[in-house]
Amino acid sequence: MSHNFSQFLYTLAYAKGAVPLRLNDGTLPHEVGHYVDYLESVIEKAGQDIDEKERLNNLYWAKPKKDKEAFAHRYATEFSECEKKAGHIPFKRILNEEKILAENLNLSWFV
Repeated sequence: MSHNFSQFLYTLAYAKGAVPLRLNDGTLPHEVGHYVDYLESVIEKAGQDIDEKERLNNLYWAKPKKDKEAFAHRYATEFSECEKKAGHIPFKRILNEEKILAENLNLSWFV
C-alpha cells in the first residue's frame, strides 16, 4: 500500500511573520499548485509504469516555465478564493497561554 503525503516545516520566526501573509497572498497555495501540476501531469497519468513516468517527467520539465507558473498561479487563485469564501482563510490566531506556560515556554516568543 502506498501512502503519499506532504509535510511543510517552518521555523518559529517564519511561522510568526511570513506564513500568515503567504497563506493570504497565495504563496503557499502557489507552490502547492506546482505539486498538483506535476501530480496530474506525471504521477496520475503514469500509474505504475516506470517508463511512462520517465517519459511524462521529461515532458513536464520541458514545458515552458510560463505554462507551469500559469497553472500554479491559477491553482492558488482558485484555492484562495474558495477558502476565503468558506471562511477558512485567513486563519484566526490561536494563542493558548496556559499551555505555553505549562510547557515552560516564554510567552513573548508567541506574541
